Parts: sequence; structure tokens; C-alpha cells
Amino acid sequence: MTVTTGSPVDESGLEPLHDRTYAVRVYRRNEAEIVARGTVHDEKPAGLYFEGDPNPLTMHHMTVELTIAFPS
Repeated sequence: MTVTTGSPVDESGLEPLHDRTYAVRVYRRNEAEIVARGTVHDEKPAGLYFEGDPNPLTMHHMTVELTIAFPS
């Protein structure tokens, strides 16, 4: 996991336990509507819960979509 907060973060010697990613995109549907779509993805590193498992474990992968309509 990489954190960008304006200063470098030293992760050496730390064991990753959890990674959460947020993504939001906003679209124009037409002159009177925009759509905002956001996702949350939570993932645990490979082998954290099941020893020898080579795959990361997705805990959540959710999407929310919001339509905003402007009055005429």
C-alpha cells in the first residue's frame, strides 16, 4: 500500500493487514443530470487468514450510484 500525503511514509518492517481503496467518478448524463458513482474496496493480504493462500481476500467491494437532477 502506498500513502501519498505529501511526505514519504516508511513501511519497512511493517506487516500489511488491510488495504482500503475509495474511488469516485462523476459523469454528466445530460444538461440537467449528473451521476456520481463511488466504490469502496477492502482487501486483506494473501495468507493473512489462510496460511499458504496465494490470493488476497476481498472483504468488501461495494458501489453506490447517485443521480443528481437540476430543476429547470
